[in-house]
Amino acid sequence: PLLKLRRLVADWGRDGAEPADDYVKYSRQDGKVDARHVVRVVGPSPTQLQLMRTMVRAMYDPRNQLKVGRFSKKDLEKDDLALMESFYNSSLAFQYLLNYADTVRANSDLGDLWYREFYLELSGQIQFPIELSLPWILTEHIIRHQGGAMPLVEDILYTMDAYNDAAHRALYVLNQRFLYDEIEAELNLVFDQLVFLVADHAYTHHKDTAAARALDSAYVDRLRRTKRAHKHVVDPPARRLGVPLSQRRVQLLGRVVDLNVLIAQHVNAKLYKDVEFCLKKFEASDLSGIVDYARALDVVERTRDALAEHLDIDAFDVILAEVDEAVGPTAFAGRAMVHVLGSLVTDVFPNSSYNVYTRRFVRSPATLKAQPDRAKPPRADHQHLGFGARCQRAYDHANKLGRGFVGVEHYEALVGVLGTEAVPLLVNNLLTNLGDRLEHCKAYLDAITDGLPPCKLPKAMYGLAGVYGVFDALLKPILAYADLKPEVFQALKEIGNTLSCIRDLSDVLDRHDLHRALHAAPYVVVASGGDAAGAEDHRQIPLVAAATAVDGHAAAHGGTTNGRAGASRTTTTRA
Repeated sequence: PLLKLRRLVADWGRDGAEPADDYVKYSRQDGKVDARHVVRVVGPSPTQLQLMRTMVRAMYDPRNQLKVGRFSKKDLEKDDLALMESFYNSSLAFQYLLNYADTVRANSDLGDLWYREFYLELSGQIQFPIELSLPWILTEHIIRHQGGAMPLVEDILYTMDAYNDAAHRALYVLNQRFLYDEIEAELNLVFDQLVFLVADHAYTHHKDTAAARALDSAYVDRLRRTKRAHKHVVDPPARRLGVPLSQRRVQLLGRVVDLNVLIAQHVNAKLYKDVEFCLKKFEASDLSGIVDYARALDVVERTRDALAEHLDIDAFDVILAEVDEAVGPTAFAGRAMVHVLGSLVTDVFPNSSYNVYTRRFVRSPATLKAQPDRAKPPRADHQHLGFGARCQRAYDHANKLGRGFVGVEHYEALVGVLGTEAVPLLVNNLLTNLGDRLEHCKAYLDAITDGLPPCKLPKAMYGLAGVYGVFDALLKPILAYADLKPEVFQALKEIGNTLSCIRDLSDVLDRHDLHRALHAAPYVVVASGGDAAGAEDHRQIPLVAAATAVDGHAAAHGGTTNGRAGASRTTTTRA
């Protein structure tokens, strides 16, 4: 049997001559001798490998020795039997190594995760819905259950390989085109849902992160110390969405899909929808809601900046201008500007009283003009709109402090939302309205002036009550005038409120310009004394000092950058 085994698997080179007496010359007294055979040029065939393993198993199997008695102890020792058994066990992998390509393809084939005809026959249905597709179940589970212990979101696209392998088997193994069409239809549906879910979760996560970072740190610490801290959760969990967001070459059924572009389109649409929701919510509120609007826009802008690190999306200024309808040849003002102007003219000025000490407009207890009709607040059809689901309650508590009045903080939010370049347009419209109110009031004042009776100052001998009684009797017809309060006094109230609003806006702009000047002061030449003091201040400017250092270094090493350094100094001086 040993000779038959050798003749079966040995390869004797080009001449093919098998040694005839090498085993005869061997003696057990020589000890262990390594057999020297010519290395095979090619591997054994599957038949040779199977026969070899069968013969080896037959020789070392103890049941075969006991029953047949083919070998005696001096022919096969225990070490020989152990060696044969070890060879038999290790040769099990030879068949897979000889067919390495098919082995790798079979091990990486995920097509079995899709095929489920057996269950279709049991259920008696034509096809399962997408919710019962195992690749989709795995994909949805990874997206919706992103735990820190199992960060599998970077491997989410491996679930799509089940469709690639199933399609390969349908075309090249089963030769069934209709089955391939079915796989392709399901893949298109699953991939659309995948793109939507990834975009939705990416936007939600970055919105919660941006909203948490925009909150004041002292306010966040106070929320964490409250008894209901679990209702004010502001710390979003970590997510690893960078890998799926950066995929640009995803292979699906022979097609190369740019996942990054598809997700960017969905996220871009969400940004527009989010800004639209914030603007509609502001339009449905009074002017005190501009603080909420400014904070919401800040959160959306932070969200956009975070997503822009992975996706190619529109700039926030472009999104805001398009939603605000402030672009176009006929657009003189955006929706926010129109709402601010309308709220001031039709609501704040007629129905509010100005407090000089707090510099706030507070609603009057008695109003002569009805409040303007506003649209109903929009309903958020998704939790990530506005401030997000995680920080919504915290922002609601913070925004309550700025409602019910209009003050300096609202003007600062107004300047931040509309921009300093839009304030002159707002003031110009307020002055136009002020002129209309003055013209409206002038006719009443002229009529009252003409109707005043001639009167002289009474003598002091009548006392205070007497003097007051004289004037009260003279002016009683005018006080009985029906349009005095609703027209004249109301117009004077609106005129005074308009002037107070313009003054407060001017103060806010002055502070804004002061902040800009303070920020630019280190880069601007400001001479505090004579020529020597001005030159010393000039040399202390960081940009000038850096340019001077570069000029000195170049001069010390024989460089030719003096002209450039001089140009830098000239540019800085002009700035």
